[in-house]
Amino acid sequence: MPTAQTASLSLWNGSDEYSALNDRVDAPPLPLPAISEPVRVVIVRHGQSTWNAEGRIQGSTDLSVLTEKGVKQAGKTRDMLSAVPFTAVFQSPLARARQTADVVLQGRMPAADQGGSQPAAAPAASGDTAAAGRLPRVTLPCLREVDLYQFQGLLKHEGKALYGDAYKQWQRAPHLFELDGRAPVRELWYRGSLAWQALLQPQQPAAATAATAPAATASAGPAATAPAAPPQPSQPPPQQLLVVAHNAINQALVATALGLPPQFFRRLPQNNAALSVLDITPSGSSPSGSSPSGSTSSPSSSSPLHVALNCLNQSPENPFKNPDKVVGHVVLLSPPAAAAAAAAAAEDGETALRALAAVFSKLQVSHVLVATSSPNADVITALLATQQQQQQQPPTAAAAAAAAVQHLPAASGPEVWRRAVDLAAVKTGGATTGSAVQYGNVLVLLDEQAHAAAVWAALGLEAPAAATGPLLRVSPGGLSVCEFSADPAVTPATVRCINNTAHL
Repeated sequence: MPTAQTASLSLWNGSDEYSALNDRVDAPPLPLPAISEPVRVVIVRHGQSTWNAEGRIQGSTDLSVLTEKGVKQAGKTRDMLSAVPFTAVFQSPLARARQTADVVLQGRMPAADQGGSQPAAAPAASGDTAAAGRLPRVTLPCLREVDLYQFQGLLKHEGKALYGDAYKQWQRAPHLFELDGRAPVRELWYRGSLAWQALLQPQQPAAATAATAPAATASAGPAATAPAAPPQPSQPPPQQLLVVAHNAINQALVATALGLPPQFFRRLPQNNAALSVLDITPSGSSPSGSSPSGSTSSPSSSSPLHVALNCLNQSPENPFKNPDKVVGHVVLLSPPAAAAAAAAAAEDGETALRALAAVFSKLQVSHVLVATSSPNADVITALLATQQQQQQQPPTAAAAAAAAVQHLPAASGPEVWRRAVDLAAVKTGGATTGSAVQYGNVLVLLDEQAHAAAVWAALGLEAPAAATGPLLRVSPGGLSVCEFSADPAVTPATVRCINNTAHL
């Protein structure tokens, strides 16, 4: 099929409404600003947009809106966050993000207006006239999606046909990707750090919106059962911020907070309407969480703050995505708390087990690696049996598909990760060569501290020491999903979610 002819035109003509902001800078990210009190930041990606559905490259254009599916996704996020008392909302200026914020805030009682002055170093914000007794809602231009210049407006296959090697670099080495001397991902990381300067100010800018949350509409539709809220490991801080933006800029926000460079773009993807939660505390107080000692290869930050990632990319939707692009998985699971495990035979325990098995309904587990001090045999047997029942496998097929179980009770998180990758690299079906090869899907049971260390290992890093770098929090029952797009032995893992507790 010929690919030279395209049906679309690039929407970039050399400048746009954001050019005057001068925030497209190829420079290292700024450190997080100092704060005087703890802040929790909930970062949400917009729901599915019309251009998402088309497979069209959006970048920072504003020509797409939410689909019906996208509105429903945002409604599920609203339900997850219904009990969170936000003190301010920050949103991208693009319609698909603003629409998502509208849905997420439906039915919410407005909070008191905070007012304040615009710090000189913070990016410009815009909004409606402030009104007393309303939740501040700030539009930050630096929260727009990655600027993709000539790619914007093209279907993905058109970008590949028109730009060849440049498009391939955008896919395979995005931190090195350039268009006409511009470096979109490195600029994005700098712009994410600019956003943090505004997000962490103690008072809202004078021009902040204080709009009333819109009334609920039938199109969003509440979920039949409210999805589980993200983990709340500690007393909520006085400041709780909602940020509604986009896949790439949300990756930059999470990564710059954790001290990760642009090379980690695409390693921490954000699904439509999924959320990530960060706790940021002043240097005088340390957040609770597990973090084994690390080395010079650990992430670090020059900012005098403590950062803890409570969860990444949490959504009530099934975390096993893109079966046509993923050839293997390593799934990290910390067993539920002892009290919950003891109740496994009770009705609530059985319900929880079935919910967890439903998460695995789209995944055929090939190996189970048990790295907990307890063998957890009952949990494993019940989980796999329930999964096979849900997949409606006949007894012969279920027996043939039974996962092999190995035990590594004294292993560290990195050791467990390496063994899991070895198991995932075993071919299980499909073609023997090429992109159709299928590899293993490895379920790993491990305690919370080893779980966090294994996630760092999945990113090619050692966990930082407790007082020197960011923390990854893992809850009992927390689930992290790592994907491989090719041979796990040689392909860096994509971390689809961290400490997902939506099934609990």
